Amino acid sequence: MKKAAYFIILISISVISADHVVGVDAKKEDKISGIVLHSGTVKVLTLAGGTGVINWEIKGISKEDSGEGPFHNSKISCAGVHYLLKGVGKSRGYCIGNASNGDSYLSELTQDNLKIEHGLQVFAFKLIGGTGQFSGIQGEGKYI
Repeated sequence: MKKAAYFIILISISVISADHVVGVDAKKEDKISGIVLHSGTVKVLTLAGGTGVINWEIKGISKEDSGEGPFHNSKISCAGVHYLLKGVGKSRGYCIGNASNGDSYLSELTQDNLKIEHGLQVFAFKLIGGTGQFSGIQGEGKYI
């Protein structure tokens, strides 16, 4: 039982309290970096042997390092699932970003070798597309 409680505490801390730095190739010649400030909720189902499912949901705001740009001050809403089997798993999540002018973009977060441990979690970040100024946008990077 102590292991299950410890497992839940570690997951909650790693998902909720981490500040995430984003590096995205919005165009071949552009690099964009910044931070996403967020808060959210986590629901955990823990089974025996390090197996479990974590549903997470966050809302926040994106800040580009430059203080301007297409993602600066966009509101972000994300949801996803971590699935762990014997302490190692996969994570998938999707985020919708909404710029102040009403244009939106969709991104995906993935991690195929998820381990719940102290320290930074590194996810692959992929821009899928969007509307208005984000129409046709593509890119990828790391979400830490």
